[in-house]
Amino acid sequence: MASVYRLSTVTIVANTARNVYEGCVPCRNKLVLAPCAVLGDDVAIHLQNQGRHVPYDKPIDQRGWAFQESQLSPRLLHCDGEQISWQCLYSDLTEADPVGSSHRTTPRNMQVKWQIRPRDQEERRALVTRASTFQYWYDLVQVYSERTLTFADDKLPGIAGLADHFQRSLSSQSSDSDLNYLSGLWREDLLWGLMWRNIGNSTSYIYRSPSWSWTTLDAGVLHENMGSDVLPLKPCAEVLDASVVVRGLNPFGKATSGKVTLYGPLAPLPAAVFEEETYKDQPGTYTKKRSRWMFPIVQWDRQIAPSIDSVCLRTFSECGLILTPVKKPFAPGIYTRVGYIKSTENLRRRQTEPNLLDGLEWQPALVTII
Repeated sequence: MASVYRLSTVTIVANTARNVYEGCVPCRNKLVLAPCAVLGDDVAIHLQNQGRHVPYDKPIDQRGWAFQESQLSPRLLHCDGEQISWQCLYSDLTEADPVGSSHRTTPRNMQVKWQIRPRDQEERRALVTRASTFQYWYDLVQVYSERTLTFADDKLPGIAGLADHFQRSLSSQSSDSDLNYLSGLWREDLLWGLMWRNIGNSTSYIYRSPSWSWTTLDAGVLHENMGSDVLPLKPCAEVLDASVVVRGLNPFGKATSGKVTLYGPLAPLPAAVFEEETYKDQPGTYTKKRSRWMFPIVQWDRQIAPSIDSVCLRTFSECGLILTPVKKPFAPGIYTRVGYIKSTENLRRRQTEPNLLDGLEWQPALVTII
């Protein structure tokens, strides 16, 4: 189906439909559309853009499967609540604003259409780096992860077509070998790809991917920026190996198992993380004191009680992963991911201020996360 939408001439979008059984006919205000008779020579008519049309945050924007369909289609005809609007690679047009405006990317309207735009390919290849392109993928992931699916097991299939298109587009722009897809992440940017954090509320659990993949959650996730030129994030760990076993022949489909092996500094979590009286919204999320975070910020992947034997793997200078050891005989160094840890409230900390992660008792270790 991803190829059908990608190669389509135009896709008609039922913006207000909450499911496949609802239609796409706009519900128009007849009083606004009724003809107005004008009498007399001294009467002037002024057309005013009422700005009523809001093409995003409609019911279809909450549906997981509709995301990649809207991203891959080169042209979209939106049947909205009151109007019909047009969106393509070059412009957005509505009945309220038929002149249109240049396309603007917003958090609810992340686009990868620049990758299939037929012109200016050479200029685009010169301007777009792989790092910025991977961040672009993480922005897409954030929007998709906040949507809902009727069947939770469709988390990976629901974005498989977009991942396939992303891989083909980026590989065609580079002489390097094809990108390697690993359950929602990319092997070529895996260390930073692991740095997602839960921004929703996920409690249920069914296995559909390894614990280090964001696709294991039924909640929105966020990849933070890599830092700034003033305070860049320095890698502290190295990815030695990574693999995923999928069902069937589709490398973008459902996963049955997977693992990633890293070498980096490991340390016990601070005792304050387990003190419930310091909790604000959930374990490890601390209140501010004099507008500064006084402890490392911990974000758990699920709303569960933290395990006392959990450890922290420092992957970058400012952040890392929280891991719980797998309690199986003859399986030392095997962990599952349970959370995310970060040094400060934001990445704008001055270099003279202490890095709260520096105070932990770090020891180099070989870690495998499943």
